[in-house]
Amino acid sequence: MPSPSDPIRLWRRRERLTLAAGGCAVFAVLVWAFVPLAPVPEVSTEIHAPTFERFTHRSPLPLDRAAFAAKLWNPAPKPVTAIVVPEPRQAVAPPPRLQLIGIVNESAADGSSVLRAALYDPDTDRLHIVESGKSIGRVRVASVAVDAVRLDIDGREATLALRDETLPGRGP
Repeated sequence: MPSPSDPIRLWRRRERLTLAAGGCAVFAVLVWAFVPLAPVPEVSTEIHAPTFERFTHRSPLPLDRAAFAAKLWNPAPKPVTAIVVPEPRQAVAPPPRLQLIGIVNESAADGSSVLRAALYDPDTDRLHIVESGKSIGRVRVASVAVDAVRLDIDGREATLALRDETLPGRGP
């Protein structure tokens, strides 16, 4: 004899219950669809003509045309403002935001060494390799040293130095 907790037995029982519930639902829908409704009460469809007797004994009121001449909308006058023309200023572009990437010591063909700096401009996304005396737009490279670059930006001096990447307490 199979046990009461047999999964196949439970599945068959659930299947029978589902079929029985579905059959009851179908039967209820069929009864609802085919049972006649209660009779509709009869409504009188007789049409009566309106009588105008109560309106004929009064004379119509005269039309007051002055009521239509009133101003319904009175917008406020527009304020008068004086036009101030500002003096034209010369647009001065901000100086480029250059970042010092590195400094390279190159030897020239005649045996002398030349220091060149690699400067990155994030505004134009360009890398410039420059030496002393060269310019990038309005910025002139005044000098290139082993650890820093001195720039001349419209007459103001600025220095970009290489960062020291060594940790404190450790040697290079």
